[in-house]
Amino acid sequence: MIIECLPHQTKRAVHIVNVDGNFWRNIHRSIFGKNPKLPKNCANLKELEIQFAELEYKKARHFTLILLGRGNIPSAQIRRKLQDRFISTEAIEKILEECQKNKYSDDNSWTEFFVKQAVKKNKGPQWIELKLRAKGIDSTLIQNSLTKFCTPDSQKENLQTLIEKKAKSLDMKSLGAKRKLAASLIRQGYPIQDVISSLEEISH
Repeated sequence: MIIECLPHQTKRAVHIVNVDGNFWRNIHRSIFGKNPKLPKNCANLKELEIQFAELEYKKARHFTLILLGRGNIPSAQIRRKLQDRFISTEAIEKILEECQKNKYSDDNSWTEFFVKQAVKKNKGPQWIELKLRAKGIDSTLIQNSLTKFCTPDSQKENLQTLIEKKAKSLDMKSLGAKRKLAASLIRQGYPIQDVISSLEEISH
């Protein structure tokens, strides 16, 4: 069995693995290095698959721990990064399970921190939820964190702060100015009914 590892013609970070002259799979430089050392002297494809799976897990785990050493990352982002680097589903799930078991990665604390920071920046619940969903965060975690840190009182307070700040540069007697301000607040993730109610309170 002849195993070749060749650079991809158009993707510098990718290597192509051929077995007996036929394409077998792609591997990524960030996982296996610039000069990948793959299993040798395999009697058959099955033996190659077994040895490669062990090597892949070891390399991908090392890559993941380096990522986590830079700060807490949600499991969805880890999964996406590994998938983008051609890591098998089996290896990914094994690595994520280990990270969660040993608390290397904590989705709950990451989500709570994200929500708290967003609230401090006066972002509304809809904006926060949209951003978290885009990052692949579990919907239950999102709702729990929003319930805990993005309360109706905090939303109302943030809305009033934003309105008072923006109103200084607007003619609040103008319907057009009010519509412009309302649109801005809705884009920041506040429910339209809350925006209308807060604007009415300021007007009175």
